[in-house]
Amino acid sequence: MTHSDAPIMAPKHSADMAGAEKVKQKRNSLTLEVKLDILKRKEQEEGKSTISRNLDLAQPTVWTVLKNREAIKKVRENVMDLQSRASSAHSVENE
Repeated sequence: MTHSDAPIMAPKHSADMAGAEKVKQKRNSLTLEVKLDILKRKEQEEGKSTISRNLDLAQPTVWTVLKNREAIKKVRENVMDLQSRASSAHSVENE
């Protein structure tokens, strides 16, 4: 194969995109409440696609929350423990 017979490859970057600014998509953090809602809905046998549609979330976001279910449950336990400690400390101060 000679140089002139070599296949012509498309340019790596489209000429239309030259100089165009890349728009960085903003990342949103979900609250613990929303994550727990996702887990509750899944436990009630709601489908992943239905959950994402009902909560207006991207499907990969819902899948990630479900994948991290155990870690999220641990966080919930820690939060509840801290709240009960704070409540106990507050009631002791008022006595």
